[in-house]
Amino acid sequence: MALAALTLDAATQDDTKSWTEVPFGDAGFDSSSRTLPWDPTVPIRIPATEVQIKGVIDRLDLRSGRAAVRVSDYKTGERPRQVDSLVIDGGKELQRTLYGLACQQLIPNCERIIARLVYLRDVPHASALGNLTEAVEQITGFVRCACATLTKGVALPGQDAETEAADLRIAWPASPAYWRRKGSAFSQASDDLSHYWGAK
Repeated sequence: MALAALTLDAATQDDTKSWTEVPFGDAGFDSSSRTLPWDPTVPIRIPATEVQIKGVIDRLDLRSGRAAVRVSDYKTGERPRQVDSLVIDGGKELQRTLYGLACQQLIPNCERIIARLVYLRDVPHASALGNLTEAVEQITGFVRCACATLTKGVALPGQDAETEAADLRIAWPASPAYWRRKGSAFSQASDDLSHYWGAK
């Protein structure tokens, strides 16, 4: 899979420079330790909110003059069905959109931004986001809705909170009866958010 990641793009423009593990939005990052395409300490915000994000981009390719940038998020798991039609996948797939958002804010005059997922298992497959602007708008609506819900004093479990794979499952009551008692209240309170949980 490492070889597939390195050889997937047979050719790039001569004036392209590449980086790996590129941080963004990290106020505590020591930027003197390496040369990066931007200042990694600059805050990155979800538009129209006070929510800040930070992260590390697997790979970034930048043309000279900042004419175009491509960000890649490598995946080693199974490729989802109809992956090329997915945008946020109910909130499970946000990385490439958030990476693209970081590029929008840190390279404001860039003419073209490509944000993609690269699945490396079996036959490698790159899936680029169709419309970054629309995806950012969708996530913005999602975050604003979640913030409004929290501001009202309602903290909801995610749609996968009951599954065995949920990271915070140990924090929930052990009895399955808890979910039966709370299920209808959760459904009613999450009515606005369910639109985003069901989004492709």
